[in-house]
Amino acid sequence: MPERIIFCFVLLILLFSNVAVFAQSKDMLAGTVLQPDGKKVIPGAVVTHLRDGKSILANEQGRFLIKAATGDSVLFRAIGYKPLLYVRSAPLKQGELVQVVLQLDTVMLREVEVIALPSLRELQQVKYEPRSNVKNPGYIPPPEPKPILPTPAAGSPIGALYNVLSKEAKELKKLKKLQTQQKADEQEKAQEEYNKFFKDSKGFQ
Repeated sequence: MPERIIFCFVLLILLFSNVAVFAQSKDMLAGTVLQPDGKKVIPGAVVTHLRDGKSILANEQGRFLIKAATGDSVLFRAIGYKPLLYVRSAPLKQGELVQVVLQLDTVMLREVEVIALPSLRELQQVKYEPRSNVKNPGYIPPPEPKPILPTPAAGSPIGALYNVLSKEAKELKKLKKLQTQQKADEQEKAQEEYNKFFKDSKGFQ
């Protein structure tokens, strides 16, 4: 009698443990992450459960094991490959593995111009001549000399025309100076008359 009770107790324990393992296996997703050829594995791929945000890494053989129930979404990512979203639509059989194939991701890089730098020997061969104004920061270059025009000969027609134009220019300059002085005198005289009017006025009584 006691042996039968012990046997039934052990049988119940095994039954419940199998049910728990089966229930746990239904919520687990296992498989391998493969390259586009479907043969080579991708080690270190990131496997993320989108509902709870938990992530795991595939091992060196590309295998993974993550908790994912029916209807859950799992995201697979790897460097150099396009991300793949896997939605578990139906429960898998016990021991069944999923093969996830990732496609290569092409990245277009900008053109880069490579310029070779001069070698140390080439730099040593270059002679640098310091400028005079570099030694003296306060150096001011002298003004450029004005060009000296040749004076025409006195007896030539060009010389006579030159003398006439020179005299006219001098007379015109004197005339402008006299006009300016005359205008200044008139303004000064008008100002004196204006001031004299107010000086002589004693106001209204």
